[in-house]
Amino acid sequence: MKNSNACLVIINGPDENRKILLFSHTESGFIIESEGKDYTIGSHKNDDILVKDKKVSKNHALLQRKDDRCIITCKSGRDLQINGKPAKEPILLASGDQILLGETEIKFLQGDIKNLYYENIRNNINIEKNSGAWQKHYFATILEKQFYLAKRHNDDLSVIFISLKKNENSSGYHEIIREAGKSILHRILKTDTFGSLSDGVYCILCPETGSENAGKFMKKFVNSIENEIKTVLQAEIFIHSASVSVSAEIKTDDDLISRGLELLEHS
Repeated sequence: MKNSNACLVIINGPDENRKILLFSHTESGFIIESEGKDYTIGSHKNDDILVKDKKVSKNHALLQRKDDRCIITCKSGRDLQINGKPAKEPILLASGDQILLGETEIKFLQGDIKNLYYENIRNNINIEKNSGAWQKHYFATILEKQFYLAKRHNDDLSVIFISLKKNENSSGYHEIIREAGKSILHRILKTDTFGSLSDGVYCILCPETGSENAGKFMKKFVNSIENEIKTVLQAEIFIHSASVSVSAEIKTDDDLISRGLELLEHS
């Protein structure tokens, strides 16, 4: 990636959609010019990259350029996460990595940043802020297309339905949904699609996955998510789940959704 461009984009936080340029001299913005130089990220006016977040500290993290690569290191007692995992050691950033400082989510983009930036904005419009799932209307278009292809080519296609309900004694439902969404996105394949159907009801679209494998995957990750939320948030969540696969009896994608919700209701 010699002489490639890179940027940070705030995807969730007070400065949402703010673009911070790193290597580029073609547009205005923050530029990392010197190899080996350290740049602080934090909430103080003297930090090189300012993040306006009450839960972000002064000198919260350090960003360093080496050739055309960026390395980020947590310098604060507060949390820094990369792709949902605590960053306790220096991390070499790859394009698409998501950085969480306090309540501010930042995406690192490298390459054709103009197109990547506008693609990111387009995706943000269609993604639920809390869960990270595709919103209902956009997910429906993906499902319709995948269902058509599966029927046409006689391919396997399964949809896993999930209902997330918190224990009555547990608080912080939005935090629970947020953590569950991160956990799901971390576990599914790149070819899978995580979408929302209604409040607390979600789908995972699994191309080229038969009913047997979908069932095994569903049982495994439901237990993992419940345990993770109990560990991270000290909260209990009840996950009801069901899976439906494309078959001769299911004529349309609407039939598939109806069947899945029916099974979910009785699970």
